[in-house]
Amino acid sequence: MASSLRIVGENERFAVYALGRFVGLKGPGLVLKFPGSASKFTRVALGAEGEIQSNELALFGGNPMPYKALAALRAGSKIRVTGFEKAAVLVEAIQQFVVCEKCGHKNAV
Repeated sequence: MASSLRIVGENERFAVYALGRFVGLKGPGLVLKFPGSASKFTRVALGAEGEIQSNELALFGGNPMPYKALAALRAGSKIRVTGFEKAAVLVEAIQQFVVCEKCGHKNAV
């Protein structure tokens, strides 16, 4: 029984997968995972970095999950978790800079 209880902090959630499909986010607080079930629990924290896979899915640690963003993002964009909803992760783009070799100024990509 003790191995089936999981504690999720305020700044993180468990992404739950059943038979390989994303089911939703659980937490914060006490989460019950039934032993022997086909469910997989993956911890996702605020500030976790990932990459946009498609218009609907982002990869975090190799696990795809739905996301919502305020700005339009392209596939391959690097992102960071800023919040959580019941069935999606809220993300923002990570600013990437290219440094000019001639003068050293930075340009946002």
